[in-house]
Amino acid sequence: MLNMSDIVLVDDFPKGFGGSELVNNTIAKHFKVSKFISSQELKTINEECTYIICNISLMSDFMVNLIATKANYIILEHDYKFVRSRHPWRYENCIVPENETVNKIIYKNAKAVFVQTDDHLDVFKRNNIDGNFISLKCSVWDKEELEYLNHLRNKNKTKKSKFCVVQSDNWIKNQQGAEKWLSDIKLDYDLVKSNNNTREFLETISEYAALVFLPVARESCCRLIVEARCMGLNVVTTPNSGAFQSNWYTLPAGQLVKYLRDQSKRNLKAIGDYL
Repeated sequence: MLNMSDIVLVDDFPKGFGGSELVNNTIAKHFKVSKFISSQELKTINEECTYIICNISLMSDFMVNLIATKANYIILEHDYKFVRSRHPWRYENCIVPENETVNKIIYKNAKAVFVQTDDHLDVFKRNNIDGNFISLKCSVWDKEELEYLNHLRNKNKTKKSKFCVVQSDNWIKNQQGAEKWLSDIKLDYDLVKSNNNTREFLETISEYAALVFLPVARESCCRLIVEARCMGLNVVTTPNSGAFQSNWYTLPAGQLVKYLRDQSKRNLKAIGDYL
């Protein structure tokens, strides 16, 4: 393994607060990366460094190809870089026409490509994307995050009878669909606004008996529904996520937290083996 000061993590929004950014922060903290840089700001490659390539939708094609041909790197995949929209679900069976695929070389030349779940991996296999793909099975959480989920589950054993829906401007999250479903069957609900304070958001969610989340897109894992289950909520969702398709998703809350803790340790070791 390299000295940790030689590791550079590349992401679209290094200061973001979405699910993928939280995973990236855990990786950066664990491996004490020397630089956490925006994909737009990366202009050259230092061949003495190892790069962890995360989200790169804002990166130029030139830099993508430079990484693939010059860099020593792994990929921590959160979506589907092989199609420009990042949404293979728009195509039948998630199979993207060959003439609409992009970035295949960056997968092929990576030392390893870590995908979030087995369902996530399956989409790459369907599209015959070459690379050393490794499924994380459940993404990555750090110890403190999981302890906090346990704390909230124990703190809020008496739940509000209402359902909750996460308020989001992102059409993919389908807030309107969740509201319509609840209104059609005449169930009461509250909108819960996501914010930059992750712990505050989770504490609010933990007060409810159930979460309704009906994403339009195929989610590679879906941190939201996993953490809701860890906090003891019932979850009404679609099959459009790697978490829902995984056998561990239905574990009781306490067992689910233990599984995530154990698997996250294994995942961090697996990632470290390639750095």
